[in-house]
This record gives sequence, structure tokens and C-alpha cells, in this order.
Amino acid sequence: MADGFRESDYLIKYYIESSQALWAYENYDNVKALDKAAALICEALTRLSDDRSFWDELAALRGPISQNQSSIREALDELDLFLTQEEQVLREYQLPEGVLKKLLRDLSVSLKAFRGNPDARLLNQLREDVPRRQKRCVRSPGCRKRMRRTGKFWGSV
Repeated sequence: MADGFRESDYLIKYYIESSQALWAYENYDNVKALDKAAALICEALTRLSDDRSFWDELAALRGPISQNQSSIREALDELDLFLTQEEQVLREYQLPEGVLKKLLRDLSVSLKAFRGNPDARLLNQLREDVPRRQKRCVRSPGCRKRMRRTGKFWGSV
């Protein structure tokens, strides 16, 4: 694994912590744990948005897709985990299906497109969609509900 991708190991730590919080919510109906899971996901997306080494490493991949497929997969598998977990968390807030699809769609589509054909245009789209996703989560009904209840947005655990 390339150094820029190795430095993004923080995503795994966020994923593990948010998984534990989601488990606590599912098993003990602990709403604070659900809020914590959401906050951790939001924080991970924020950190990834600002992670120059990760994005520079992806941009530096050259040559045929087949030569880079392993590096691309390693780099994006962790982000894929978050997208799946984020959907679980958002569903627990019982958002309307249309809102949920809007929150989840863009980044998922960009991720799949880039995986299939990692070119500069799709990389730029993916790079723009990560912070857009984080901002949508902050503005979502679940986040506003948390703000009213705790005085904190998801980005602050």
C-alpha cells in the first residue's frame, strides 16, 4: 500500500468506533450512541476531505487501470465501509426515503464511477463529493434534531 493510503488508516479507526456506537444503539436503544456513530462518520468524512496525501496519492496513480486496481481498491474500500454504515445510521433517524437517497446518492455514484475508470475528471468529482456529503449530513434532519437536543452538530463528538 502506498504511503498516502497508509496514512489514511484513521478511517479504519473511525469505522471501528462508529460500528461500536451503532452496536450500542441497536442493542441497548442508546440514542446517544447513535448520535456518536453519526458524529464519527461525519468527522471521518471531514478528515478525508482535508487529507491531501490521500487525494494526491490517488491523483498520482498512472498507467493502465489493471496495474492500479489493487491500490485503488485499497484506497476506496474503507470509504465504501463508511457509506454503508452511514446509510444504516441515517435510516435509524427515520428520514424520508427521498431525503435519504439524496444524501447518499452522489458520493456513491462517484465512488463507483471512479473505481470503474479512475481518470482525473472522475477523481475530481469524487474529491468534490466527499465534502458535499459531509455538508449534507450536517444539514440533515437527524443532525438538526441532535443540535436541538445536545447543542452539538454531528461533527463534534
